[in-house]
Amino acid sequence: MTMAKICRALNISESLIYILAMQIADIPESKKELGDMLWPTLQSLILQLISDEFKTSLVKAIMDQQDVI
Repeated sequence: MTMAKICRALNISESLIYILAMQIADIPESKKELGDMLWPTLQSLILQLISDEFKTSLVKAIMDQQDVI
């Protein structure tokens, strides 16, 4: 529930956060070669998808918190 609240506040997809949290070590050994080929591209794509939105949302969340303080 905490992750869902954080993602809602930052206006980013919870699934993207989980994918970014994945590490190469999480890929089964039988799929390691495929993972080594695809993971850098997938990670880069996700960062491109969320980077501007995430930055904007993070600044807004910080500003909203300052209004509360």
